[in-house]
Amino acid sequence: MRMYLSSFRLGTEPTHLVRLAGQAARIAVIANAIDTESPDARSSKVADECAALKELGLLPAEIDLRRYFDADSGSITLDLASFDAVWVRGGNVFVLRHALAASGADAALVELLGADRLVYAGYSAGLASSGRRWRALRRSMTRRASSMPTVPRPLGQGSASWTNRSCRMSSLQPIQKALHSTPSPTGSWLRE
Repeated sequence: MRMYLSSFRLGTEPTHLVRLAGQAARIAVIANAIDTESPDARSSKVADECAALKELGLLPAEIDLRRYFDADSGSITLDLASFDAVWVRGGNVFVLRHALAASGADAALVELLGADRLVYAGYSAGLASSGRRWRALRRSMTRRASSMPTVPRPLGQGSASWTNRSCRMSSLQPIQKALHSTPSPTGSWLRE
């Protein structure tokens, strides 16, 4: 399994991503973590991600998982398999995780990663959704009762779901604002 995970954007060692994926690798950009943004803001942020990946010599193309919500589950697998890598952009981890599950991309990615057919790369929500457990995320939320909908488990955890009754989606807004307004240290993790 080849992964390049960063806490913020491309991190401090983006050449490792190129080494893992290969020169001029085709890389699918999954930006569904920002689906709650306005269409113009979302489009601008996707363009920024693609530009940064192009600067590394990679060949990015967005795969919008919303197109696969009502599609045959095999179509997302075929489309992802046509890439050398995926870049999963940061944003709202719950929105991203929903899109991964609703599109079938979660199962497709687990299958393709298990067969070493592509590199999984990303940051923030893209990193968090790749983990095996969400305990840290659940602990970081407020402990108020809520009616937050069931959220699928992280990748590789089967089709079961857990419900976080201790948090409202609205309680994430202050965390998101703080993350976007405070300079973040850039760190990267490389796993081969």
